[in-house]
Amino acid sequence: MSDKVVIGQVHGGWTPEEGYVAVPSGTKLYLFDDPGKPLNAHIADWGANLGSAELDEIVDSAQWTLVADDVIQDYGLQSLRPEDKSLWDGKQYPGVTLYNEDGHHLSDVFRDHTGKDVYWFCCQSFDSLAKTPPNLQDMINEGKIKTAANGYKAAQ
Repeated sequence: MSDKVVIGQVHGGWTPEEGYVAVPSGTKLYLFDDPGKPLNAHIADWGANLGSAELDEIVDSAQWTLVADDVIQDYGLQSLRPEDKSLWDGKQYPGVTLYNEDGHHLSDVFRDHTGKDVYWFCCQSFDSLAKTPPNLQDMINEGKIKTAANGYKAAQ
């Protein structure tokens, strides 16, 4: 049973229609670049190759560490294209799950792996300049933020 989840070997991005998600209790999310930026492919491949002990050693180098109830864009995942170059060696280390399900979102990762440390090693590109909802507290009150309490499904 793994205690860490690496999101890698996949493209990541976000549009306002995908909404936002709250980090569940007992989970930490580590981002290795600022939200809205593409992640260098060498860093992404490097991250996908790390074992549990190596992941423990790099948490201080994360640009962002989000904890329970922090809200973030519900980034979507898209499979790599055949022309995408990859340095990943394909290893699956004990204690680490590689998550790269095409069409899934960060909310799916949180639903499937609540309580685990999540390491995001792919882009966090925006399809818009919108980064943080201007009415975040209203969105929380209206159930529009995906949380464990609402089954990671936001009200429309």
